[in-house]
This record gives sequence, structure tokens and C-alpha cells, in this order.
Amino acid sequence: MQLKFGKYPVVVASSPEMAKQFLRVHDASFASRPSLAAGKYTSYNYKDLAWAPHGPYWRQTRRIYSNEVFNNKKVQLYEQVRIAERQYFYSNIRALAGKPVVLKDHLSRYSLTTTWKMLSRDEYFSEENPVLNMDELHKMVDEWFLLSGVFNVGDWIPWLSPFDLQGYVKKMKALNKKMDKFYNYVIDDHLARRVAEKEEVAPIDFVDTLLQLAKDGNKVEVELTRDCVKALIQVLKFLCIDMRGKPCYPYNLKTILICFFFLLFLFLILRSTFPYPQPTPSTPATLSLSNSSQSCPSLSNPPPSCTKIPPSLAHSLVHYATLNFTPQQTLKEISISLKILEKKSPCNFLVFGLGHDSLMWTSLNYGGRTVFLEEDKEWIAQIKEQIPSLKAYHVTYDTKVSQADELLEVASREECRVVSDPRFSKCQLALSGFPSEVYDVEWDLIMVDAPTGYFDGAPGRMSAIYTAGLMARNRESGESDVFVHDVDRVVEDRFSKELLCEGYLVEQEGRIRHFNIPSHRTISGRPFCP
Repeated sequence: MQLKFGKYPVVVASSPEMAKQFLRVHDASFASRPSLAAGKYTSYNYKDLAWAPHGPYWRQTRRIYSNEVFNNKKVQLYEQVRIAERQYFYSNIRALAGKPVVLKDHLSRYSLTTTWKMLSRDEYFSEENPVLNMDELHKMVDEWFLLSGVFNVGDWIPWLSPFDLQGYVKKMKALNKKMDKFYNYVIDDHLARRVAEKEEVAPIDFVDTLLQLAKDGNKVEVELTRDCVKALIQVLKFLCIDMRGKPCYPYNLKTILICFFFLLFLFLILRSTFPYPQPTPSTPATLSLSNSSQSCPSLSNPPPSCTKIPPSLAHSLVHYATLNFTPQQTLKEISISLKILEKKSPCNFLVFGLGHDSLMWTSLNYGGRTVFLEEDKEWIAQIKEQIPSLKAYHVTYDTKVSQADELLEVASREECRVVSDPRFSKCQLALSGFPSEVYDVEWDLIMVDAPTGYFDGAPGRMSAIYTAGLMARNRESGESDVFVHDVDRVVEDRFSKELLCEGYLVEQEGRIRHFNIPSHRTISGRPFCP
């Protein structure tokens, strides 16, 4: 059924088959929210995660939140902050014993201060701060939630938008001005500190990390402008206290009359759609989608009979159908390794790293051996609680990203160019402490997507890349396909070219490189790099 909301055509999917076309088959085409005034004026022209259209910027934003705020390591890092704020919250409640307490105000204050201290080192909104105090912040939050969800007539009847009949746009602009002043203060304060310390210190909070990503443009797919940084801070700051009661708004007579005439106008528009004939069983309905070259299948055709699939694949399908997360790799990047898996599976597949996409790799290598190596023991326990069938080992690394230049010089030494079992190699880069299975198996595919490597104190992937190449060269015969992810970063870029060799490079798609490395034991005297 087709309707019109103001000037916009609207299609109603009234059957499970049609709903599937919108929500599953063509979900990417309908994933973006409408471009309303609220997103333009309260979210820096659709720059935050809630209002940004589905695409590279939205995926990058979600990836930043996943990696820098909500991952298990970050949550554990700020445990002391949460403990301190929780004790302060208990003390405040205890001090009010015997008096009436509006608990939601204290809970929202507790949630806000805890989250903000995890995002930024200072409580900028404290009562002592002249830029913004707690009461002002709460008013801003209430107003932001209200204005983000109002029904603005100008959104649906564009020729009325310049008049701002309800006054919402004016309020949105005023709120944005107040928020912008606060965010500029926070950003300028962080920039001043970085200049004072000559930027020699690693990012210590979320704002520092955003500024670092904005400066290092090669580390992000889409450039992060100052407005982008403000929008990313804003979402976390406001949504962390989405527990306050729904704010009341004083509707006056003018607003009521405007809404009444608008509803009457909308009724007349909707009425004009009623005479259209409805589809009958004899004329199956089809929907032509502007963003797709395929039309919906006829509902009169009976579905084909099902063939039973292996339980592990069924589990994988259910897992991803009910999981809401952004993959670490894009579809095009996954397609690079998928092509090789389609040729070689079932095979031996070794993955440096463990994540939400691990079940996908295991399922794509159905019937083969897939092993994961992960540095974070708690993360292994968390993932295996969800997916017990995964085979993962806890491993440790003794390098740091800050040692990359020194280790690259070590890699050029003679002992690092000798092909052997990593357990017996004399090269400093060789990882020799893995379980025996890792060394005893000849791996057909090796994916290097760990350990952590995005700041100087992280282990970095220098040794992982070298060891992957050494395993490939040391196999009895045949060849190994080695994939290195995040080659947009300096370490992954330099070490993959130097140790896996540009002569073995097959292709690169986005942030992943594919190398095909033959056995060096079948031909005596074969050089380390061709």
C-alpha cells in the first residue's frame, strides 16, 4: 500500500514476505533515517551515530565506538573510575537519609559523571566550572531529547519550513549554540595540553583518541572534522543519562491550532490515496525498489523444499541473524579471503585474533581446522561463552609498537632470513611460545588481525607477521595464503611488505593485503624474498 506523508511517498509492507524485502534483502537501501531538522541542527548536520546516513562514515563511527569505548579492554581499564563514582553516589544517598529523595536525578548525575570521566579526564560540567554546571547540563539534555523527537511540520511540508511555525528550529539552533560552546572548550583544552606536552604522550581518554584520529587522517576511512569530533562526544554524553523522566513541554494555544489544521490537511492528503485498487490473490503484488535491480518474488510461487544443513552452519546463521555489530572487515575485504576459502576449504586456517566474526571464519571453513590466537584471556572467555565451539588459545607477546623501527632493523639480519620452525629460530621476532598444534600443522591460510597495535604501548603485529611468513615458508610443500589486516597503519604496512615480501603480494583491498607464499623447503637456496 502506498501513502503520502506531506510531499513524501510512503510504502507500507503489510505481509511477512514484503517485510523481509525491506528488512533483510534490501536493508542497506532503507537503513538511513530521514534527514529531519533535528539531525541538522542538534547533531552537527547529521554527524553523530544516530543521524548519520548509512555508509562509510556511519560504519567508521560505529567502529570507533566499538574499539575505543565499548570493548572489553577499555571497560576493564576504567574499573577504578566506576568504583570511585559508585562510592561517591552511595555517600550522597546516605547523607540524605530521612529526607525525600528524587532518585532519578541522582542516578542520572552518577551515570553522567562516570561516563564523562571515562571519555575525558576532567569533569568539565562540575559546579565550580564557569563554562557549564550540572543544572544547565540537565536542562540541555532534557531539551535535546525533546527536540530530537518532536514532530516538526516543516520536515514533512518543506515549503512551510522557512516559517518555523512551531518554533522548534529556533530552539534547536539555540541549543546547538550552547552545546557548541562547551565542546569547543573541551577540545581546545585537550589541544592545549597536547601542545604543552609536545604530543609525546599517548591518548589517555576518548577525546584524545578522537583528536589523534582526526590528525592522523591515514588511519580513518573518512576524515574526522572538528564537528565530527563534537558529534561523537555528544552522543555518548547525552545517551549515558537516558533515564530521566520524559520532559513535559508547555503546549500553547497557537501550537494546538497549528497541529489541528495540520492533521486536517494530512487527513485530506491520506484520503486521496484510498481509491487505489488493492492487490488480490489473483494479481500478486510486486514492489519496484529504486535502489535495487531486482523485483520482489511472486507470493503465489510455493517455496522450494529445504535441504538440511550442518548444525554448525545453522548455528552460524542464527548467530549472525540475531547479532547487531559492525564487522572488523568490510564486505570487500572479507571477499578477498573468502575467494581462497572457497577454493581450499576444508583446510587448515590459523587466525591471529578473536572477535565477533570468528564464527564466520569457522563456518566458511566448514569441515576444516580453524584455530584462533588471542592475547586477552578475559575476551576469550567472553567469546567462548557465546560460541563454545570455537577453538582458541591464549598467547602472549613481548614487543611494543614503539620498538617497531628497532625490530625492522633486526628483521634484516641473517638469522631472521633463515627458514626454520619458529620454535627453533634464532630471530628475535619469531614467536616460540605457542601451543604445539600451532607449529605442527601446515597452515593453508593465515590471517594476521592481532594483537593490538593502535598505540605505542600495544604489542603490535611485528612478530605475528614475521612468524606467519616463517610458517608459510617452512611447510613441507605447497603454499600458504597469508592475509594482513589494518595495513593502513604504519607497522602493518612496513612489516608486511618487508617480511612477507612485495614479490609475494597478490592483491590489496581496502585495509587488507593478500600474500601467496610458497614452501622454501622444496627448492634449495630460494631467497627469502623473490
